[in-house]
Amino acid sequence: MLALRIRDFRLLWTGQLLSSLGSWLLLIAVPYRVYELTGSPVATGFAFTAGSVPGMTIAPLAGVAADRWNRRRTMLAVTLGQAACVAPLGFVHRAGQVGIVYAALMAESVLGQFYQPAEQALVPGMVGRGDELISANTLMSVNRAVTRIAGASLGGVAFAVLGLPGLVAIDAGSYVASAVCILLLRWRAAPSASGGRPRRLLRRAAAELGRGARHVTASRPLCALLTAAAVFSAGNGAFTALLVPYTRLRLHGGAADVGLLVAATGAGYLCGAPLGRALFRRLGLRPLTATSLLVTAAAFAAWFSAGSLGLALVLAALTGMSAMVFLIARLTCLQQSTPDAVLGRACSLFLGVEAAAGLAGTAIGSVLVEPAGFAVVADAAALTIAAGAAVCTVFLRAASSATTLPPGPRPRVR
Repeated sequence: MLALRIRDFRLLWTGQLLSSLGSWLLLIAVPYRVYELTGSPVATGFAFTAGSVPGMTIAPLAGVAADRWNRRRTMLAVTLGQAACVAPLGFVHRAGQVGIVYAALMAESVLGQFYQPAEQALVPGMVGRGDELISANTLMSVNRAVTRIAGASLGGVAFAVLGLPGLVAIDAGSYVASAVCILLLRWRAAPSASGGRPRRLLRRAAAELGRGARHVTASRPLCALLTAAAVFSAGNGAFTALLVPYTRLRLHGGAADVGLLVAATGAGYLCGAPLGRALFRRLGLRPLTATSLLVTAAAFAAWFSAGSLGLALVLAALTGMSAMVFLIARLTCLQQSTPDAVLGRACSLFLGVEAAAGLAGTAIGSVLVEPAGFAVVADAAALTIAAGAAVCTVFLRAASSATTLPPGPRPRVR
């Protein structure tokens, strides 16, 4: 991979790998622990998506910060802060303490809102906007896939062996290791001409957010992608709410089976990352995004109607593969079409809208699963994702040379 030839990207990639692995161990254990304590699908679904709540309000401000503050220092501070945020999860032992889970997850997510746009905006400056950028996005996606497979498959087993406190300690340690990788980065961005004082940032936040939003709304491809990403997130959120009750009640499985299903989607991500990279230039943006969303919708619907674990694992992998193709295309188009000065805000707009849509989908799915049943909710969620494919088909056009930034100079290999 071209991007791995760049020393600083290797460090960034390694740090993301470590922190993501620790987080995935907890992502399976925490919701399952909540279900054990409460027996409530609603409480369990919210444990999956409590981290999405801050995205609706914090993400836009975080995008302004990503364009104003030093991105490397922001990522370093956030990573260390997240290590502290997860610590209280180790002290949850009763149903009445579930509030601690939600508070810790939301605090971790508040900080994460500042990390994601900073990272996504930093990568193009570090590797360039040519082939290295597609390579970098693919590698980051491979990271997420590998950690999803390893963390999810081991999460249920590790939860049974170490308990929640042991997994919390591992996650906190992974954040610290990631911070060390960020600290070792040599790459520095050019100083912002506008400065980065917090008071000025707050005073001009509305105007700065408007500039980023205007860039997205002025671009037909980005508007269509934002809409498609929102409906995809809503459908995916509904399926997230169904996952633990589906595994317990339909497959008669436990935490290890939940981990296997999530790991299977990670295996699909792993296959989808290089596939998305190969197809991005060959097929064009519109057919690639529309087809991947249609396949995702069909695979999700079949998955949650399956009555055997083996078939569910195959369909989960197909879901992850097609979803990853869409996500790589979305991110690469956004980065290539957005100037560095507003890239943090554009990324945060996407993250915020996707978080709000995902939370809404999870809330609706959690409430409807008992009165309506798995089949109805799953079919409705699949149709929602298919609507995203329709948006891409009708409104999306491949980004033209007028909307795509030039690749710029190739970064020096070190």
